[in-house]
Amino acid sequence: MNFSQKWFTGLSLVIAPILVNVLWGVVEGSSADGGNYAFSAKVETYAKAATTNTILLCIILISFLCLGLSYLFQASDASKDSNNPLFGKISSKIWLVVLAIFTGILSLQMSTIGLYESGKIQEATTVFMISEMLGSAAFLLIGLALIFLGIALRDAKNKLQPSILLYIVSFGMLIFGIVLIIDAFSMGYYSVLGLIGWLGWHLVSIIFGIGILKAK
Repeated sequence: MNFSQKWFTGLSLVIAPILVNVLWGVVEGSSADGGNYAFSAKVETYAKAATTNTILLCIILISFLCLGLSYLFQASDASKDSNNPLFGKISSKIWLVVLAIFTGILSLQMSTIGLYESGKIQEATTVFMISEMLGSAAFLLIGLALIFLGIALRDAKNKLQPSILLYIVSFGMLIFGIVLIIDAFSMGYYSVLGLIGWLGWHLVSIIFGIGILKAK
């Protein structure tokens, strides 16, 4: 990994998860009533501050693209520097699909704002529902990509140092990857399990990024 890629990857893994979670929280606000998830309420929340939310969603998209590219770089490097490159190659291919899916999800969510503002409330709700369904597929793929990358990092010749950092990152990817996969099959929206998997993955990302930045 060259110097510029190291800093891009490290900073993206540290900063992007924070930006994504904070800004998504600002965009969504509180649209669940008594624990009952309503797509129409979510769409209305997104459209209340249309211009601001569109800008925030664009920043979230850029942040997630940086995060996904960082994982793609790490998976590719792990496959090149391993006696068993299969897991790294699989992970890198999955991250490409994840990037495409999340670009689609956020693009659909931005389009719901325009549809709602033009009075097409039913169409906006339908489009938003599709974007949330794609989110379940994304969770499944992210979980798989994390598991394969965790294995690839442990098989790499040039291992992440110190050893305790390698264990935290690789086992963290395994654990939270499994959690995300289980949540994807539950088909629930904003479940506790999904929240644990999502935040746990981002915590591992931050630790991973700090380790990369500190590496010699």
